[in-house]
Formats: sequence, C-alpha cells, structure tokens
Amino acid sequence: MVTHSEVIDTLSMTPDEAVAAYSALSLSQQLRVLADYAHDLTVIARGTYVAQTDDVADPRRLRQLNEVQHRVMAHVRHLIAGDANRYPDDVIVRTIIAEDDSELLSGFEAAIRRCG
Repeated sequence: MVTHSEVIDTLSMTPDEAVAAYSALSLSQQLRVLADYAHDLTVIARGTYVAQTDDVADPRRLRQLNEVQHRVMAHVRHLIAGDANRYPDDVIVRTIIAEDDSELLSGFEAAIRRCG
C-alpha cells in the first residue's frame, strides 16, 4: 500500500502551477479541493505530535498549520456564500501553501490531482 507521504514525495508543482491549476477549476471543484486539502492539513499536523502522548514536539509548526487551516475554511465559507469580497484565487493559493513550504505545496497539489 502506498502511504500519504510517498504520494506527497512524488509530486512536483511549482507555486505558479498550483495557482494556475486551482484557478482553472469550477467553483464546485475548488470547494472539493479545499475540503480535501483541509483534511490533509490535519494529517500533516499530526507530524507535530509526540507519539503516544498529549505533547506537541513542534508547537510553531502546529500553530502555522492551524492558521493555514483557518484560512482554508474561511475561504470555503466565502465561496459557499458567493462572497465577492473573498481573496482572489492567486492570493488564497499562495497563502495556504505558504509559498516556500514544500509539504504544504505537495499536499495542495495532491488535493488538486484527487479532486480537480
């Protein structure tokens, strides 16, 4: 069985390609991608935990992932409401992949490939 991290390691979109791929999707596809990515963020966040304890090994990373999760779900709410005052596609994508975070970019690419 192929693991989540093995799938992530095989992906290779650039931030510009992620923006272009997301922008080309319909509204319903964008919502599916964001929901799928939100789920992936919870899996990525588990990497900050100390195994078999309630402790957190990397609180800074966990906080970052929580902020990304917050932005993803806020954008989902704006899309569902048809809010014209939402972030443009390029801004939200660059924000939620944290531009220089390969793990987040790979997770977003995987969501696009699964849902787009």
